[in-house]
Amino acid sequence: MDFPPRTFHGILLWNLIDHLDDGKVGRVVEVCHDMMRPGGMVFVSLMGKMAEPVMHSFVIRPDYRLHIRPDTAVHLPLHVRNNREAIALLAPFRLTKSFLYQNGVRELLLKRD
Repeated sequence: MDFPPRTFHGILLWNLIDHLDDGKVGRVVEVCHDMMRPGGMVFVSLMGKMAEPVMHSFVIRPDYRLHIRPDTAVHLPLHVRNNREAIALLAPFRLTKSFLYQNGVRELLLKRD
């Protein structure tokens, strides 16, 4: 990810950090922080203990529409973290909002000061 510093107003980390160890999460957060403009937002989606870890692929079909399908060939490690652990890993971003769904999926909205 070779973008100049302070390029983005927003970054989406959708089910990414669940599959990385703490050291790699720290590196992703560092890179995102460098690329984020002050006041920018990061949206993070996390698996929970109750959520099913099913991997999906996005496919462009002949009708040029984007479709999602389960991908049984991908087997990535899953690191389920509690909220405090996840928020600590995402520092220096500041938590703005958090959501918890019945299936265990959590969403965090964080801001760069």
